[in-house]
Amino acid sequence: GIFISTANRGIIRILKVIPSGAKEMSAQQFVNGYKIKVGDILGK
Repeated sequence: GIFISTANRGIIRILKVIPSGAKEMSAQQFVNGYKIKVGDILGK
């Protein structure tokens, strides 16, 4: 999984994601393909 800092200064671990219009994938596969940068905001 990957660790994400939250707005309230907590940290959560993301194991799987389902991007809009895509199939479920591991968080590692997501960051490999979508190139998350420091400061990016992830929504629902």
